[in-house]
Amino acid sequence: MLESLENLGLDAARVRRQREVYAGIGRAYLAHAQSQEDPADRELTLFAAATNLRRAAANSLLLNDTDQGTRLFDEAAETYVAAGTAYGFFLELFGRRQRRSERRFPYEPKNAADVWLLWSPDAMLHDLRVSPEKTVRFRRQLDAYRTERVGILGLPVAAHLELFDSLALPPLDTAEYALSEALFPFLGAYSAAIRRCRSDHYHWSRLTMPFHPIEPDILGVLLVVSRWLTSQQRSVSRTILALPIGGDVITLIRGTLRQFDAWDD
Repeated sequence: MLESLENLGLDAARVRRQREVYAGIGRAYLAHAQSQEDPADRELTLFAAATNLRRAAANSLLLNDTDQGTRLFDEAAETYVAAGTAYGFFLELFGRRQRRSERRFPYEPKNAADVWLLWSPDAMLHDLRVSPEKTVRFRRQLDAYRTERVGILGLPVAAHLELFDSLALPPLDTAEYALSEALFPFLGAYSAAIRRCRSDHYHWSRLTMPFHPIEPDILGVLLVVSRWLTSQQRSVSRTILALPIGGDVITLIRGTLRQFDAWDD
């Protein structure tokens, strides 16, 4: 993706500098957390550390520095897990430490953020095949949180559940249509966010927006979808290219998924 940064209005040197700053801040927060005795203060400090490490990792993917990106995502994932949130298991999709843990399944969801467990490596790539009843039961329990919003772009839990269902429980005769319909809320929100931010050149060029051009919330879900479809000899790229989204978004998605061998040209 590095060769596309200029066309996207981004400067590689600035992206690289910001990565080092975010990584440094994240590790400083992480070191500070180890000395905190109050659990609430420690949790907040861990969230601050994980958020900065997550952003540094996404910057690495913008630079096509996949090795550094996966290492930083491993750090971010481990830190989110230490802070007590299921989001850390989701971020393991981008890392190399895809650890199995009894904390994933089975248990009842405690809040809307537990929807991220549906996209963790174990849920989609292992548990759904080996022990489908646990995953399906967990998914059904998440219906209680359908109207709540999660992630940087604030997508409702219902959108996650509908996409999960389109992959795991599709009517055989409408599988492609069901996937396209369920995927569009994710890519539509992502495309709209990119379009709005690009219109503000000052903040876009400096990457000072609430979300990242390579937004892990969206790209992680697409990574799962790609892996799931590949196992069924289907292509995520064909589905994405058929949706009405901007060219910049296609460039960002293609450049990211290629780094994980998840884009079928």
